[in-house]
Amino acid sequence: MTVEFNPSSWQRTGHGYEDVAPDVDSTLGSLISGTTNPAACGAANGMATVDGAITILLGTLADVMAGVQSDVAAGLLAEALAMINTGQDYAALEDDSVAAANSITTGW
Repeated sequence: MTVEFNPSSWQRTGHGYEDVAPDVDSTLGSLISGTTNPAACGAANGMATVDGAITILLGTLADVMAGVQSDVAAGLLAEALAMINTGQDYAALEDDSVAAANSITTGW
C-alpha cells in the first residue's frame, strides 16, 4: 500500500468519504436495530429475570447508539469536506509556488 500526499489524493479520498457518508446513518440504524433486538437473543419472552434485564440493557444501548449514529454520519461528511478543501488549498499552494519559482530570474 502506498500513501500519497498530493492535492488529488486529498480530493479523491474526500470524495470517497463524501460518497459513503449518506449511507452511514441508515447502515448504522440497521446494525443497531439488528443487534439490540431482545428477540434476536432469545430474551423476548420475559420468562426469567435475566430476560428482563437483557431487554432493558439492549433497549438502553439502542437508544444511546441511535443518538450517536447521525453524529457519526455528520462527522464523516465534515471530514470529507475538510479533505476536499485541503486538496484544493494544497493545489493552490503548489500553483503559487510554481509561479513564484518561475518569476525568479536566472543569473542570481
